[in-house]
Amino acid sequence: VQILDETGKILVDSGVQKQYVDVTNTQGSWVVTTPLVANQKVQVRVKVSDGSLWSEWSEPGWMKYELPEKRASLVVGEKNSTYVKADGTLWMWGDNEFGQAGLGTTGGKSSMAMKIANLENVIGVAVGSNHTLALTQDGRVWSWGYGYYGQLGDKNRTYSTYPTPEKVPNLDSVVAVTAVGDYSMALKKDGTVWRWGGSSSGVEPQKLNFTGISAMAQGNPRNAGIVLKSDGIVLDFQGKQVPGLDGVVAISQGDGFSVALRKDGTVWTWGGNSYGQLGDGTTTNREKPGMVKGLDEVEAISVGEYHVIAMKKDGSVWVWGNNRDGQLGDGTKTNKLSPVQLAGIDAARIATGKSHSMVLKKDGTAWSWGKNESAQLGNGTTVNQLNPMEVQFSSK
Repeated sequence: VQILDETGKILVDSGVQKQYVDVTNTQGSWVVTTPLVANQKVQVRVKVSDGSLWSEWSEPGWMKYELPEKRASLVVGEKNSTYVKADGTLWMWGDNEFGQAGLGTTGGKSSMAMKIANLENVIGVAVGSNHTLALTQDGRVWSWGYGYYGQLGDKNRTYSTYPTPEKVPNLDSVVAVTAVGDYSMALKKDGTVWRWGGSSSGVEPQKLNFTGISAMAQGNPRNAGIVLKSDGIVLDFQGKQVPGLDGVVAISQGDGFSVALRKDGTVWTWGGNSYGQLGDGTTTNREKPGMVKGLDEVEAISVGEYHVIAMKKDGSVWVWGNNRDGQLGDGTKTNKLSPVQLAGIDAARIATGKSHSMVLKKDGTAWSWGKNESAQLGNGTTVNQLNPMEVQFSSK
């Protein structure tokens, strides 16, 4: 197979790609891993062989290679934070005891955002307790940090620390990643979910018994997670449907409680409620999903250990739940049992860690608040912040 530009210049050549033994079969596949320029017209031509003779090149077929617009994103973990810029570069800060900050060394902390070297075209990130995953545009997953429990997904990287990103072997066509504690998960393009870590015997990714999945969430490795099917229903990890909930477009999970965003812009919560994290004005646990009142036109949700952030379509940010370390960003340490709006925030993205939070404003600046003992706020200090403070980026 060859891919050519409009002038006939060869952009990609597959080389010989063996397909099927049965020479009467006309099906075949080849994954293009070479980056192509988005939104350009290209020609595709093929020639085939029966094992002894080759055909001539076919007449070129025309196609347009399109990619969705690259947008910046935030992902926050327990002791680290990340910012993927629109150019596909990954910036990270926080704890580096086990090399999880991706700086090529172990130990210490990074109190401002540092660019991860030799990692390009990043489209997704996941941060566990002491390890990090990055998803690149070609559908491959990279991992680094603490590998003792198999969370790096590589049998050759266990029982030690690995501060430099390396590809997870035998894992491709991935569209999303997530991590919590010492576990890692990946969602493939075919809707299957793969999980690894948690013990030295759980090194290689194992397929879970799900199909047709569009999103996954797990807030604590001790608790079963939830998955979102492409038809908008939510299942627990035992495959049981969460009752009274449909039309869901996004899910997130904390420690013992879950949050779902429906396509009508309403937010639904269920589970533990000791800190008011269900947003219903009480601290009473609830098994079944209930709608968070007074909150509509929500576009995104993010959940920490016991707190929640929601972003409306107008860019306003609303918070509730545990506020012991100032993770709600309202200038206090008082828990909020119902949603309250943060003043002066016009957000484009939101993210939560265990006890800290972050937003990407529409002007492109990143702001964080909450717990900061591991420098996870990226503001050049290790002091907790009760109000949003701008993230500082290294010039290196």
